[in-house]
Amino acid sequence: MPLKTLLEGDFNKYLQEERDHDRCLWLFLHIPKTAGSSFGSELATYLRPKQNIEIDYSRIAQLQVEGDPFRFLMREAVQEFIANTRVDPHRLAMGHLVSNEARMISSQVEHVKLVTMLRHPVDRFVSDFRYQRTPRHPLFRDFIEKFPTIEDYLDSGETNNLIARTLTEGPLDAREFIDNVERNFSFVGFQED
Repeated sequence: MPLKTLLEGDFNKYLQEERDHDRCLWLFLHIPKTAGSSFGSELATYLRPKQNIEIDYSRIAQLQVEGDPFRFLMREAVQEFIANTRVDPHRLAMGHLVSNEARMISSQVEHVKLVTMLRHPVDRFVSDFRYQRTPRHPLFRDFIEKFPTIEDYLDSGETNNLIARTLTEGPLDAREFIDNVERNFSFVGFQED
């Protein structure tokens, strides 16, 4: 059990179980605004080839799907990644994935090790709001129109429990959430540390 082994104090066993080898796929679940781009760039200097699993934002407005169009497109991107990595294996993959998308990859690709970065939820929320209002975000105009103030964004509930919704499936109490992360992740970093 990846992190659980480390947290139980067996450092040597953790290093043995979680050591890197040439068949590992390190899968980085990038929670928005957690220093993930910087962390991912550092990982990519050591783990090649790498692939960003991302969507074509220009397709969102054209989609006629039930539910979240971003998640629909991300599932398509995950399926494409799985097909490609069978032919051309990768050592690192990263993207704004959630746990069920990571499970899709883990169920079809061998030797997957999950990693993520966390950030204080309030700081992450404020940074997310600010970023989505800049031209660097492909849908920034739509975001500004939909959420003129930070209070509007907070009241919408769109980012409520984003960290938990990214790392686990279904509603879990705090202890279940922690157990799930300890059992499934090889590494969890904290932006503040």
